Amino acid sequence: DADSDADTDLEPGAPCTVVLLTDLGSDGVWDREGVDVLDPADPERLLSSERGPLGGPPDDVWTWTWDAVGRPLHEVHEVDGVLVSQARHVYIGGGSSEALSEDLDGDGVFERLMITTWEDDGTVSRVWDYDGDQVFDRYDTLTEDEAGRLTAVMGTSDPDGQDLIYQELHQYDGPTGLSGVSFYDLDGVLPAEEMVRRTYDAAGRPLSRALSTGAPRFSTRVEDEDWSWDGGGHLVRHRTRTWGVDVSGADLNFYTDEHHTLDAEGRTVRTESELGLFLDLGPIQQTTPIATDLTLLAPADCP
Repeated sequence: DADSDADTDLEPGAPCTVVLLTDLGSDGVWDREGVDVLDPADPERLLSSERGPLGGPPDDVWTWTWDAVGRPLHEVHEVDGVLVSQARHVYIGGGSSEALSEDLDGDGVFERLMITTWEDDGTVSRVWDYDGDQVFDRYDTLTEDEAGRLTAVMGTSDPDGQDLIYQELHQYDGPTGLSGVSFYDLDGVLPAEEMVRRTYDAAGRPLSRALSTGAPRFSTRVEDEDWSWDGGGHLVRHRTRTWGVDVSGADLNFYTDEHHTLDAEGRTVRTESELGLFLDLGPIQQTTPIATDLTLLAPADCP
């Protein structure tokens, strides 16, 4: 039952607090500040995240609750003190099924529902109710290979699997690892509309991702993304490039470039970002630098 969240929340501990200061123009003046509170049971999980103008109240707040084994229970997003979205996770049958309900517009009505079920024979299925009318709109069957990697998602409009309306196909470059190519057929009629080429390192960390559209040849590049890691497995750079058009039909291509500075413990203490517009074959047109400092507070050994 979703109302039993309080019974399964993690016991309070000594959460790590990260304070962030952001200089939106890299002009030496801090414009915004924020506070992230990390879960004492697992610092990879957030309990809350606040952002707002320097010296003022936060205007963008996220909160999360987790159960005793680290599964998400409730996610809430508020802007200027007003609820804009929320999501609840309910686990059924000892975790053999998970129901995710979403309130997408903050009106208190959970209009979208997704239920995922893991069978004893390894079969994974998923059903969707897109509009909260308590009628399932899509039935998914998920297939994995011997290594447990997702290879296909087949979505139909009927529980018998006759009317295909969506599918994903995932291929891998070798018997181990995650690098490969994925195809997304958004209407159930081949050829697929989207293709993603992805590469990972041996530790399973992402290195690059390229999204293309324009079936059947995928001639339109939509997004490129790449990550760089240091020898200790810490993220030091993240870049994206996105191609698009504005309302007039003109090219509107932009990129982001983030550099992370680490302390001796491998913790990020500064992020320098740049947002810019570019032409496919021309020079950069405009850039907006952004710098963010992160200060780690108690406990001193905050990961």
